Amino acid sequence: MAGSDGRGEPRRRSRTRPLLAAAVAAALAVLTPTAPVAYAADLAMTNSGFESGLTGWTQFAAGGNSASAERAYQGTLSAKIVDTSAVDGTGLESGRSVATAGTRYTAFARIFVEVGGIDLYLRFYDSGGTLVGNHYAATTAAPGTWAAVQVSGTAPAGTTRMSVLPYSGRSSVATAYVDQVSLSAAVTDLGVQIDTSQINGTTFGIGAHQDKAYGIFTGSNDHATNPARFGVIDVDTASIVGSTYPLTGAIGGWAATTASDGSVYLGSYSNGHLYRHVPGGSGVTDLGQAMAGEEFVWCLTPGTDGRIYGGTYRGAGYFKYEPAHGFTQLGSKPIWPGRQYVRSIAFDPVQGATYLGVGTNAALIRFDRVTGAKQDILPAKYADISMVGNLTHTGGRLFASMANGTMSVLNVTEHADGTVTAVEEASFGAKTVSPARDGRVHFVASGGVLSSYDIATRQVTPVGVTVTGDYGHFGWVSLADQAGHPGQTLVVIGNEDGRTVLLKYNPTNGASSVTQVTGTPTQPTHINALATGPDGNIYTGGYLSGATGMYRPLSGDGDDSRPDQLYRGLSQTDSMTSYAGKLYVGTYSGAKVHEYDPGQPWRPGTNPRQLVALAGDGQDRPVAITAGGGRLFVGTVAGYGRHDGALTVYDLASGAHTVLRNIVPDQSVVALAYHGGKVWGGSTIRGALGVDTTPKATEAKLFSHDPATGVTETWALPPTARKLTAITALAVVDGRIWGMAEGYLFVFDPATRTFTTAPTQKFPEVAYTYGSWSDAELLTIGRDPAHVYGTIGDHVFKINKSTLAVTKLVSTGANGLTADEHGNLYYSRYDRLHRYVP
Repeated sequence: MAGSDGRGEPRRRSRTRPLLAAAVAAALAVLTPTAPVAYAADLAMTNSGFESGLTGWTQFAAGGNSASAERAYQGTLSAKIVDTSAVDGTGLESGRSVATAGTRYTAFARIFVEVGGIDLYLRFYDSGGTLVGNHYAATTAAPGTWAAVQVSGTAPAGTTRMSVLPYSGRSSVATAYVDQVSLSAAVTDLGVQIDTSQINGTTFGIGAHQDKAYGIFTGSNDHATNPARFGVIDVDTASIVGSTYPLTGAIGGWAATTASDGSVYLGSYSNGHLYRHVPGGSGVTDLGQAMAGEEFVWCLTPGTDGRIYGGTYRGAGYFKYEPAHGFTQLGSKPIWPGRQYVRSIAFDPVQGATYLGVGTNAALIRFDRVTGAKQDILPAKYADISMVGNLTHTGGRLFASMANGTMSVLNVTEHADGTVTAVEEASFGAKTVSPARDGRVHFVASGGVLSSYDIATRQVTPVGVTVTGDYGHFGWVSLADQAGHPGQTLVVIGNEDGRTVLLKYNPTNGASSVTQVTGTPTQPTHINALATGPDGNIYTGGYLSGATGMYRPLSGDGDDSRPDQLYRGLSQTDSMTSYAGKLYVGTYSGAKVHEYDPGQPWRPGTNPRQLVALAGDGQDRPVAITAGGGRLFVGTVAGYGRHDGALTVYDLASGAHTVLRNIVPDQSVVALAYHGGKVWGGSTIRGALGVDTTPKATEAKLFSHDPATGVTETWALPPTARKLTAITALAVVDGRIWGMAEGYLFVFDPATRTFTTAPTQKFPEVAYTYGSWSDAELLTIGRDPAHVYGTIGDHVFKINKSTLAVTKLVSTGANGLTADEHGNLYYSRYDRLHRYVP
């Protein structure tokens, strides 16, 4: 179906004839790993919605077509095509967009037929303007409705341009309206959806550089392209000094400290390296992996004589670094039996002791650097806490922040006989504290209230400053503006809505301010969840720094350097689903669930509004979410150090909720689907961090829960060559429950309560010794009833419902899966959203 006759009409068969098999094959062709991929934003089309009349469109064959306000799919105008002649055809051809030979493209349009029918053509041209390819699809929907029409074709050799042509042929008459015309390649990289300028691991300079702060700006999981970056902040001007520098191989970092010689050290993840910056110089030096096999350097603290100490995860290692001698492991690994984390660290130069906050569960280890003796000095009241999150030794006291938000003030005494006691003198809510000054430490209390704690009197006093956001590292700085900020000013580095800020408070005159730091690098954020909203837009949720991206399908703004629409205010997103006109979002930490109405302005706290937080029920990560029957269902991973995940049932009308902990004993709930008045779930033996490599259970389970009766039923998967540890995807397909478990496909019939397809291995490269929280998605699309689509590992795939044969469509990395109204698939690869057109 390529070429044209002398009158310029596309060659086509009569409207009464079906599409040729070749056309169907072209429309359903799949991308091979070597096929060209379209990058950057959507293919631009001038006036694709006809809101500017017929600007950018050309009358094709007979004239008489117009822009019309009589009907519109979106906006106020559409193109009206009127064909009153049975011997002359008519249409409107778009401007010619750039095309690449060998790439499969698809044209989309909304067509409303009153009389007759309209075909949609995709036409390819060479550099001389000669038509070299021509594909079409007929409008098959009944008259009187807006039909979604699309046509696909692969650009032949020599193609440089393409156009879209809605057309009524010479042998028919028609009256129809056309709106929202668009183009897409088979695979399109839609770019970064969420970004952040958030700083994490931070430290202040000393001596001549006491007016500088240093820190790590988080990169994306694609660290080869977007690694973490190191930057220097001028505290006086709240601006980045000079350039920022990549921490090659690092995704991010929580650890930073300033050694006694003024050198700045940075600890990273997931490569577990240590980096050094010499203030006054440029760049950073990669000192290598701090301890073999360790993924995170979680914490750092300065010792004497230029040495520093650090702690790691997953092996709970403890090390020192000396510029002259390099790295040395201290003590055993793990430093305390059964632990994975050294999450916090502090050094007491008077006693020559290092304090290590470990987990899970929590212990507070005093390590004598002379004798190597170790002692757990954690007060017994905190024995059930998952870990000690922050440690600061200052003013002769050890300030230990527990994972539940309690700051414990400990007076640690070393006795003449070598024994050590730790007495808790006070406790209050805080994440961390400042260095002591004039017998006080400062901290940000709940509600964002800046407060002080008097070490001698043990009294907490608010200082009259309230802030929003998350504030971490404190320092005392002599600012240049001594008239406005006499003496030393307390400076706190924080993050608000993905942006780095400085809080300044001067205790002498009470002056305070919060200033956004300028010049910070804008880093792409890893996409952790995605879903189609009730408005048809594609929503993405960010990892670590949070935020929410929104993309309008086939309507990108053409600027791939920035997200199309970015909303801030939600933390790390673990799951999303749409139901009854709302978008529901599950966020970490504390397993919070939010409701967002896309029809109303984005105002965090109001819209989206928090429905429930499950931290009080021991839950932390809402990795699965679905809805049905007026209820929301949330599957969670428990808090650090726990195995008992839960299913939560939330009644959307009343706001009441029920948390079913351990619904599958000692497992997490990571996959959900709603069918037949019940929620169907899949579990994983993987527990929370801190116990994720020591599961109690041995195999995953399928379960159902009836919220009306409260009855839960559980099924073990039929035996396979090995026990399957995680069911990570469930979907309702033709009344049956399809699932993926470690690359095995199974099908369960709720009516007969039997597995009609026993677990069958489809992706042998997928296997998890300790289970998994997420690795797969399954869904169906209306335009292809013969297949089920999914993602797993690096693949986007489809499965034939009848034969269960798998076809891999994309094999260059894929996470998550959702679909737009045309049936186009959306998935993420690290920080970038991609579209695949089936």
